[in-house]
Amino acid sequence: MKFYTFGLQRTCTNFSQALIQENFNFKWENINRQDNPLWKHNKNAKDAMAHVEKRNMFIFCYKEPHMWVDSIMRKHVDFFNRHGGAKKSEEEKIDICVDVFNEFYLNWMEEMSVLHYEIFHQRKMCDFSYVKRKLNNIAKVHGMRRQEWKLPTNIGQTSGFQSRKQNYLEGNPLSLSQEKKSYIISKIDKRIIDFFENQR
Repeated sequence: MKFYTFGLQRTCTNFSQALIQENFNFKWENINRQDNPLWKHNKNAKDAMAHVEKRNMFIFCYKEPHMWVDSIMRKHVDFFNRHGGAKKSEEEKIDICVDVFNEFYLNWMEEMSVLHYEIFHQRKMCDFSYVKRKLNNIAKVHGMRRQEWKLPTNIGQTSGFQSRKQNYLEGNPLSLSQEKKSYIISKIDKRIIDFFENQR
C-alpha cells in the first residue's frame, strides 16, 4: 500500500509521515521538491491529483488558522520568500498567510470526496488517544487488526514538539495579539473551519 501526505508547512506533515511509516508497511509517495506536483505542500490540488493513484491512502494535515499563521510568522522566512512577502509589513504578511491558507484547503476540499483519507489535526495530535483512534481508522479501512501503536522518533523539524504540546495543553499565549488572532479567524473561509474542525 502507498500513501500521500498533504498539508501546509508547520502542520505536522513530517510527524504524520513518520507516524504512518512507524506503524504500517506503507510506502510514502510524495516528492520533496517544490516544483513537483507531489510536493506535500502543493496547494494546486488539481495538479497533484493528476499524478496520484487515487486508490491509495491520503493524510491531510491541518492546524487552526490563527495558530498556523503564528507559527509561520515566527519561523518561516522561506515561506515569505516563496510568496513574495519577505519585505512586507506584519499586517501584509498576515494577509498573505490567510490567502495561502484559504487557497490550499479550499482547493483540496474540492478533491477529497473521491479519496480514502484521514485528517490529522495538529493540535489534537498532542493527545495519544486521538492518534490511536486515527491509526485504528486506517487499519480498519485496510482490513488490518488493531495493534500497539507507536510514536515515531527522530523526526525532521519536530525538535520542539514537546514544548509546543505543553503550550497547547496549558493554553500559553501566541505571539500574535488577540486583535490579530480575531482578524485572522474572520478572514478564513467558514467552509474550511466547518469541515476540518468537525472531523473526529
